[in-house]
Amino acid sequence: MRVNRLVLGLAMGLVMAVTIGSAGAEERAFTQKFSGSFLTTQIDTNGDGVKARFGLAAGKSSDLGTILFQIVTELSPLSSATTCPTGNLESEFVGGHGIIRENKKGSLLFIEAGPGGQYCLDPTTDTFTFSGSGSITGGTGEFEGATGSIEVEGSGTIMVSDPADNEFGSQVGQVTGTLNVPEE
Repeated sequence: MRVNRLVLGLAMGLVMAVTIGSAGAEERAFTQKFSGSFLTTQIDTNGDGVKARFGLAAGKSSDLGTILFQIVTELSPLSSATTCPTGNLESEFVGGHGIIRENKKGSLLFIEAGPGGQYCLDPTTDTFTFSGSGSITGGTGEFEGATGSIEVEGSGTIMVSDPADNEFGSQVGQVTGTLNVPEE
């Protein structure tokens, strides 16, 4: 059985439009749809010998314009489904680290993903669904000192893989969450 691990648009996915009005410590809600790709890396984020995945996705916000998201995440080994649909294999996030770039000013948000969440793979079609959570742990520029939380859900397709579990594919989804930016 092939063991698949995937970077999610937290994939995972985690491309977001952040609604920021005036500077302050007020908590702001955001929602953003994302789309992009993932690719196996040689990075082992936790030293367990399992390769992490690199994800790249983009989105657009009416407030911030175009956003680019990059993340490295790692999943636990796949197992028989207990919570995923019958016939699927399942896994959960071990963890991950990401950067969201607001392209207009170049400000960055730093993300830490997992652990937890759910990844369900249909091995007959190489399609998957995922959900997870993470924390906003800082940033640069207008996001310096930012904190917050995110929830992500989405789906994707493994487009090509090899016997060494190297994979490339697509992912789409949505991120919702909160962002706190301290007053300057």
